Amino acid sequence: MKSNNILFPITFPRSFSAEDTSSFLRHSGNVFVKVDSLSLKENSWISTDTYHNLFAKNKIFALTDYSDYKFRIIGHGNCMVEVISITKNDHYTFESFVTSVHLEDNFDTDILVDNNIQCDALYVKITAIDDTEIKEISVCANNNKPKNVKVAYCICSFNREPFVKKFVDEVASKFIGCDDIKFFISNNGPDYNIEFPNNFEVIKNRNLGGAGGFTRAMVAALDQDSFTHIILADDDIHLHKGVIDKTIYLLKGLKQEYSDHFISGSMLSLEESWLQYERNSLLTDGGFVHFGHFNDTRSKADAISNAIVMPHKGLAGWWYCVIPVKEIKEFDLPLPIFVRGDDVEYSTRCARKIISVNGICVWHEPFIKKYNEIMEDYYLCRNLVLISYLYDSSHRNLRKKFIVKKFIKNILVFDYVSAEFNLLALEHLINEVYLQDADTLHKELFAELKNKMEQIPVYNADYTGYEDRRMGKLKTLLLLILQQGFGISRGTRSTLGGFRRSIMNFTGVKEMHVYQGSQIYRIYRFDYFRSWSILIKFFKMNLVMRINNKSLKVKVLKFREEKSKLSSWREIFRRD
Repeated sequence: MKSNNILFPITFPRSFSAEDTSSFLRHSGNVFVKVDSLSLKENSWISTDTYHNLFAKNKIFALTDYSDYKFRIIGHGNCMVEVISITKNDHYTFESFVTSVHLEDNFDTDILVDNNIQCDALYVKITAIDDTEIKEISVCANNNKPKNVKVAYCICSFNREPFVKKFVDEVASKFIGCDDIKFFISNNGPDYNIEFPNNFEVIKNRNLGGAGGFTRAMVAALDQDSFTHIILADDDIHLHKGVIDKTIYLLKGLKQEYSDHFISGSMLSLEESWLQYERNSLLTDGGFVHFGHFNDTRSKADAISNAIVMPHKGLAGWWYCVIPVKEIKEFDLPLPIFVRGDDVEYSTRCARKIISVNGICVWHEPFIKKYNEIMEDYYLCRNLVLISYLYDSSHRNLRKKFIVKKFIKNILVFDYVSAEFNLLALEHLINEVYLQDADTLHKELFAELKNKMEQIPVYNADYTGYEDRRMGKLKTLLLLILQQGFGISRGTRSTLGGFRRSIMNFTGVKEMHVYQGSQIYRIYRFDYFRSWSILIKFFKMNLVMRINNKSLKVKVLKFREEKSKLSSWREIFRRD
């Protein structure tokens, strides 16, 4: 008897010419993607031992109530299907043959896998004896204790109409009539010219940042009192239908002891689609630790490592994060801190382990292209300092090791505007400015940034490249002392802006031409007196924070206690 419980659908690549093809399927010979099917010419083969499609058997067996796993193969032709296991230990990885089946003509076959097989992962290899078309490959299983699951997929959006339209057309529209999921979008900006399907609820919102946008959509979902899980997802991502399918199938079989865990989708690059930025992360006193950072999803070793990792302590980023509703009811809603750190604070507050599953991932716009002084040097600094006070026992050194480091770098790369926003972040924390209306405060910050940036000289020119400086430690230290201590600097150089700025390139230099993209250069000049003026203010502010350490901690704890409540958020939303 066939099992209708699909657990893990295999995702086909867009094309076998795409650079990330081997992240989906490995292949040899003439293999082509048709509409929703694969065409294998004689003597060609494909295999699913990949980042997106490895089936982590032992992990799924441990986390869920699924059993009696089967590989379902649907198609027609003449082919041989082999099931192969992978086991990884401390020293090496080895593969073992499990079983094989010969398929002919039209086939719709389940290949049973013995429950007693001990292995980390399973995959299938399909070899075409004659021309063969494969319409579907999936892992099916019996769900011994099916859970009632209904998911609210919540998007926070601001000026991302092309991304949202693509998501509606290619993903959400495929779930029309599905009772397992409904979509909510909180639009913080102008209205979209999109025809949303009837499984979408659009909520008009002020610009309350990611924290306010996500919470507005969450509250709309919670008011309907029918959802078991909330998915928080960015608007500037790409994902395919299978990501949501795998999420729902996993939730329906998740064992009770894991039912309070968060599920975090891995983040891949939208431009270099084979590149994984991170699987998830952890905040330590030294900053962020990114698991699976810069993994090549085409690599079989990286594919196995990402597939078999078990739940662990960490942070779930809101580019794609699944939160059980019962945890929201226990720990309340996010804090109204606009953006950058809202997901960090919430993961830290709930302190739930993170589940990651290969194939549950999104492609995100590269962060390196999204540098913004307000986001990086005001919100991130302010909110991480706030988090350090909220969770002092875990992050008491975060201010010293992260905020001070960021401020010092801004001084050394002549980015006095960003350094002044670092000061503003600390000042607003001391004076409780974070209690003000987030929309109004952001407009004031944006106006201040615009005014400050207009004072930096700008010119247009073609990008001609640059050369990183390479100096010994002694020479670097000497130039820094002469520059920062005595104001001695000379020469002009050029470099890239944003996250790519290197202190080494600025050391000892009088003027830097920093390329911003789009044929725009900014001229940053070393200013001895401005540098020391900002430094002195920074030292004084840190002294004030040290003296008022206990009272600041009491204030932020009160802030969390009061402002994470539903009643507080409803008051914020009523100001629209």
